[in-house]
Amino acid sequence: MSCHVVNVETPSVIVSYMRSEYVSEEICQATAFELHKENVEAWNHRYEKMMQPQKDWSYKTSLKVAPAQVYGCMCYLAYQILDHKNYAFLPGLALLEKLQARILAELDMTDSQIRDLPEYTCGM
Repeated sequence: MSCHVVNVETPSVIVSYMRSEYVSEEICQATAFELHKENVEAWNHRYEKMMQPQKDWSYKTSLKVAPAQVYGCMCYLAYQILDHKNYAFLPGLALLEKLQARILAELDMTDSQIRDLPEYTCGM
């Protein structure tokens, strides 16, 4: 299994979905940074490096996103965080899992069904 740091677009898709659900801009920006930070920490742990999170990234929160696209980005980012030394206790990862469950419930689909939709994308 390999790990890499996702680009700024992946968390932007996720927080654009959150923003469309009336989550405040401030919380969306903080959430995107936390997800990025957990991703960087996982990469550092996997490769024994000391990269710092990009504090100057500006996350877009107004992208037009489809639920299947958001779900795919969440799956992709969660996979990239798997190597984190504290994987089971990460708040950003817990949020991803809750949002994934919410999208599956909203669409009344299973994981495999949503992955078959044309809008599904694994990261950006």
